[in-house]
Amino acid sequence: SEYIPGEGQERLIVFEYVAQCSRVVVLMLRLSDSN
Repeated sequence: SEYIPGEGQERLIVFEYVAQCSRVVVLMLRLSDSN
């Protein structure tokens, strides 16, 4: 998403970052389980 200066925007960015990290972790876990 685009960065828009304002109240609470930093929290939204952190949420998106955590969401992407968790998605990567899930993919890695699936790959490790399949082996």
